[in-house]
Amino acid sequence: MKAKVDAAKASDVKHQAGRLTALAPDLERIEAIDERLAGIRADLKDTAGLLAPGDLGEALAAYLRQRRESFERPGPRATVWDLLQRLSAGKAPSFQVLAPDQLVLDLLLFLLGERVEELATEAICRLPIRPGMSAKERERVRAKLDAERVELVAERERLVEKCRNGGLTLAHLVETQQRLNAETRAREQEARQRDRQRRVERDLDGREAGA
Repeated sequence: MKAKVDAAKASDVKHQAGRLTALAPDLERIEAIDERLAGIRADLKDTAGLLAPGDLGEALAAYLRQRRESFERPGPRATVWDLLQRLSAGKAPSFQVLAPDQLVLDLLLFLLGERVEELATEAICRLPIRPGMSAKERERVRAKLDAERVELVAERERLVEKCRNGGLTLAHLVETQQRLNAETRAREQEARQRDRQRRVERDLDGREAGA
């Protein structure tokens, strides 16, 4: 009896060893994917630095332009029109009406007009900024890294499922597991809705049959 048990255990160990050997390439690939995903995270972090000075100047100029144009348009917030209304009525500007924490900047932008955009670019260029990626280059690099990441995450999911089917317990990425959980909940909800609909239809059929 003991010999049979030992033989069964030996067979089971041999079987598990065979599964590990067969799945070894997949496990190595998963490890390589995890390393590359970590590299992609680092590469994406590197793209989060300052833009090139020219792009920074354009971004600052665009922000100041939008703020100036907003100050020049009548609207719910305090604008130059509130100032003109009070001056037309012979009244001094009211800081309570014109939001003093914003009035100085908005008024300066209004007085300088489009010249402030040139000043913004000149001001940025005065700073000792180490040239970084241009906005277009940053967008291109991020798009490339994001696309690579999507492919790797999908490949990793397939390999993990393959290993699980082979008897190994491996964890999905957190984002993958969250998506799978959400999909499971959605399927369960759809199934419950179908069950409720079938019960309603059976009740209606029963009422019509008894009428």
